[in-house]
Amino acid sequence: MLRLAFAPYLSARRFPSDETLAVYWQPFERGLSDTLLQLARADSPTDNDFRRWRAVLSDYDQASLVVWGLQDPTFTNERGAAVARLLPHAHVVGLRRSNHFVPEDRPVALSRLIAEELKRG
Repeated sequence: MLRLAFAPYLSARRFPSDETLAVYWQPFERGLSDTLLQLARADSPTDNDFRRWRAVLSDYDQASLVVWGLQDPTFTNERGAAVARLLPHAHVVGLRRSNHFVPEDRPVALSRLIAEELKRG
Protein backbone atom coordinates (compact mmCIF):
# COMPACT_ATOMS: atom_id res chain seq x y z
CA MET A 1 0.00 0.00 0.00
CA LEU A 2 2.78 2.43 0.90
CA ARG A 3 4.50 1.75 -2.44
CA LEU A 4 1.34 2.85 -4.25
CA ALA A 5 1.14 5.99 -2.13
CA PHE A 6 4.74 6.87 -2.99
CA ALA A 7 4.35 6.46 -6.75
CA PRO A 8 3.04 9.95 -7.64
CA TYR A 9 5.71 11.59 -5.47
CA LEU A 10 8.87 10.03 -6.90
CA SER A 11 10.29 11.44 -10.09
CA ALA A 12 12.79 8.63 -10.62
CA ARG A 13 9.99 6.04 -10.48
CA ARG A 14 12.47 3.94 -8.59
CA PHE A 15 10.86 2.76 -5.41
CA PRO A 16 12.66 2.92 -2.09
CA SER A 17 13.93 -0.27 -0.54
CA ASP A 18 11.83 -2.22 1.92
CA GLU A 19 14.09 -0.88 4.69
CA THR A 20 13.44 2.74 3.66
CA LEU A 21 9.70 2.13 3.41
CA ALA A 22 9.78 0.64 6.90
CA VAL A 23 11.28 3.88 8.23
CA TYR A 24 8.51 5.92 6.59
CA TRP A 25 5.87 3.52 7.92
CA GLN A 26 7.16 3.44 11.51
CA PRO A 27 5.34 6.61 12.69
CA PHE A 28 2.05 5.12 11.52
CA GLU A 29 2.66 2.07 13.68
CA ARG A 30 3.29 4.39 16.62
CA GLY A 31 -0.03 6.19 16.34
CA LEU A 32 0.49 8.71 13.54
CA SER A 33 -2.51 7.32 11.67
CA ASP A 34 -4.71 8.25 14.65
CA THR A 35 -3.16 11.71 14.74
CA LEU A 36 -3.72 12.23 11.02
CA LEU A 37 -7.30 11.09 11.36
CA GLN A 38 -7.84 13.59 14.17
CA LEU A 39 -6.30 16.35 12.06
CA ALA A 40 -8.52 15.45 9.12
CA ARG A 41 -11.59 15.67 11.32
CA ALA A 42 -10.51 18.93 12.95
CA ASP A 43 -11.39 22.37 11.73
CA SER A 44 -9.03 23.96 9.24
CA PRO A 45 -6.15 25.99 10.63
CA THR A 46 -7.17 29.49 11.56
CA ASP A 47 -5.63 32.77 10.44
CA ASN A 48 -4.16 33.00 13.94
CA ASP A 49 -2.46 29.61 13.48
CA PHE A 50 -0.82 30.85 10.28
CA ARG A 51 0.20 34.15 11.91
CA ARG A 52 1.93 32.26 14.73
CA TRP A 53 3.63 29.91 12.24
CA ARG A 54 4.90 32.82 10.16
CA ALA A 55 6.12 34.68 13.26
CA VAL A 56 8.10 31.69 14.49
CA LEU A 57 9.78 31.24 11.11
CA SER A 58 10.50 34.96 10.78
CA ASP A 59 12.12 34.99 14.23
CA TYR A 60 14.43 32.08 13.42
CA ASP A 61 17.84 33.73 13.24
CA GLN A 62 19.99 30.86 11.96
CA ALA A 63 21.07 29.80 8.51
CA SER A 64 18.43 27.64 6.86
CA LEU A 65 18.51 25.39 3.83
CA VAL A 66 15.20 24.93 2.05
CA VAL A 67 15.40 22.20 -0.58
CA TRP A 68 12.44 21.71 -2.87
CA GLY A 69 11.69 19.11 -5.50
CA LEU A 70 10.71 21.11 -8.59
CA GLN A 71 8.35 18.36 -9.74
CA ASP A 72 6.40 18.12 -6.47
CA PRO A 73 2.70 18.07 -7.43
CA THR A 74 1.46 18.83 -3.92
CA PHE A 75 3.81 21.48 -2.57
CA THR A 76 4.46 23.75 -5.50
CA ASN A 77 7.60 25.75 -6.20
CA GLU A 78 5.71 28.86 -5.12
CA ARG A 79 5.10 27.32 -1.71
CA GLY A 80 8.78 26.51 -1.33
CA ALA A 81 9.72 30.07 -2.20
CA ALA A 82 7.10 31.40 0.22
CA VAL A 83 8.53 29.31 3.07
CA ALA A 84 12.05 30.47 2.24
CA ARG A 85 10.95 34.13 2.25
CA LEU A 86 9.75 33.70 5.84
CA LEU A 87 13.18 32.59 7.01
CA PRO A 88 15.55 35.57 7.31
CA HIS A 89 18.71 33.62 6.45
CA ALA A 90 17.35 31.01 4.05
CA HIS A 91 19.19 29.54 1.13
CA VAL A 92 16.62 27.93 -1.15
CA VAL A 93 17.45 25.36 -3.79
CA GLY A 94 15.00 23.76 -6.20
CA LEU A 95 16.15 20.41 -7.52
CA ARG A 96 15.28 19.38 -11.06
CA ARG A 97 14.31 15.75 -11.57
CA SER A 98 13.07 15.67 -8.00
CA ASN A 99 9.58 15.29 -6.63
CA HIS A 100 8.20 15.34 -3.07
CA PHE A 101 10.67 12.81 -1.64
CA VAL A 102 13.92 14.62 -2.41
CA PRO A 103 16.10 12.20 -0.38
CA GLU A 104 14.89 9.30 -2.50
CA ASP A 105 14.96 11.10 -5.84
CA ARG A 106 18.28 12.93 -5.49
CA PRO A 107 20.24 11.57 -2.50
CA VAL A 108 23.68 12.56 -3.78
CA ALA A 109 22.60 16.08 -4.77
CA LEU A 110 20.90 16.57 -1.40
CA SER A 111 23.99 15.34 0.47
CA ARG A 112 26.18 17.79 -1.46
CA LEU A 113 23.82 20.68 -0.71
CA ILE A 114 23.83 19.88 3.00
CA ALA A 115 27.64 19.59 3.06
CA GLU A 116 27.98 22.94 1.24
CA GLU A 117 25.54 24.59 3.63
CA LEU A 118 27.45 23.28 6.66
CA LYS A 119 30.71 24.67 5.24
CA ARG A 120 29.03 28.07 4.81
CA GLY A 121 27.59 27.90 8.33
